Amino acid sequence: MDNPATDVRRVVRELCCPEDANEMLAAVDKYFTEDATFVYPLLNTPPAAGRDGVKAAYKMLRVLSYGQRFDFHAVAFDRITSDNKGVERMKGFLDCTEHLKFSFIPLPDRVNPTFHLRFLTRVDLVKGSDDKWRIEKQEDSLPSDYASTGLHVLPFDREISNLVKWCMGSATLVVGGTLAKFNLFN
Repeated sequence: MDNPATDVRRVVRELCCPEDANEMLAAVDKYFTEDATFVYPLLNTPPAAGRDGVKAAYKMLRVLSYGQRFDFHAVAFDRITSDNKGVERMKGFLDCTEHLKFSFIPLPDRVNPTFHLRFLTRVDLVKGSDDKWRIEKQEDSLPSDYASTGLHVLPFDREISNLVKWCMGSATLVVGGTLAKFNLFN
């Protein structure tokens, strides 16, 4: 990438959206360092595997899903730093929703449901000798708020989650407010 702040949305689409897995793997070669790692909610690539491990992870994601589209809610990058060897580094953050279908659901495409998964992604970038920024580590996380994840399995599961959180919040308000009012447990 020449300018991560403007290029990263296109790079994500190049990495995740091609129907042809070979195009995805070519994008991994283009945008990841040789020693890259990938941390995902369901897997971590072994650090010793480097870019080959990242390629294996992307290949499995292509095998298990298709039809990816992305909505980006926020993209931010930290300032550029240099390590003790003079190598420039930068950290980035993406808040995005991935829309996809799962290949293992035995339904025709027209009735296969589209899932909408919210990801919080952190990338560690390093600037190469060719002045291109490459991903050294990609870490995808799901939001801790279940209702925000997009992982809805049961009818009304989002509402049930919100009700439980509302009850816990109300109980916290009563108990915490009482403890604060009477200056207990300081």
